[in-house]
Amino acid sequence: MAVNCAALPQELVEAELFGTEKGAYTDAATARAGLVEEATDGTLFLDEIGRMPLAVQAKLLTLLEERTIRRLGSTRERKVDIRLVAATNRDLEAAIAEGDFREDLYYRLNVFTIVIPPLRHRPEDVPLLAQHFLERLSAELERPGLGLGEEALAALQAHSWPGNVRELRNCLERAVLLAATGCITSADLGLAEPRSPSGGAETKGEPTDCDAERPLPLDELERRHLLGVLGQCDGNRTQAAELLDVSRKTLQRKLQEWGEEA
Repeated sequence: MAVNCAALPQELVEAELFGTEKGAYTDAATARAGLVEEATDGTLFLDEIGRMPLAVQAKLLTLLEERTIRRLGSTRERKVDIRLVAATNRDLEAAIAEGDFREDLYYRLNVFTIVIPPLRHRPEDVPLLAQHFLERLSAELERPGLGLGEEALAALQAHSWPGNVRELRNCLERAVLLAATGCITSADLGLAEPRSPSGGAETKGEPTDCDAERPLPLDELERRHLLGVLGQCDGNRTQAAELLDVSRKTLQRKLQEWGEEA
């Protein structure tokens, strides 16, 4: 059972997750089981858990600790048996510091963590994802037999993907619709030209001696070093800040300046 916490109106999150009893509120004409009960003996996936209201976080903590829930408007505890998987693109440690996320719930959830780096940090995944989306979209849009040209594939791997996997899928959907032949070209993708560290479009052609000898700008060296350390720490910003001997706030500010927020 998958639930997007950010997509639910805050005033309805508790009722949707834990259910309601008849008369719990004006429109509650009948008793209704929540999504947690529906997921009993299975897995409940809470996407965007960082957007969950604090009041509901307390009930979720009770669920994890006691394996019980109480429907809205009820005094009866109900036993449930679920496996909980949660995901977020928020920095929960920062949310705790800001008072938006319960620290006790964070540590209760943090039993086993999988950090998924943004797509720009794993270009080796792009060909596999691109092929997967291409096969799927070709079938959906009735354009069978489409393939990716070498230049198109190189363009996909060179792109920074600020929109991550969703952007990649949308890019390929556009290409499937526009492709004039059986082979998708880089022009079909509609990607912007790669940008140089100075902010301008990269120039094409053979590098000159001057280009070969020119050192990288200091801010670009700093950016690459910081991102490298962050990658070594599997995206853990607190740990990366300690290794870099800077405050976590400074690290956050740098990532925002460079547009490197995942």
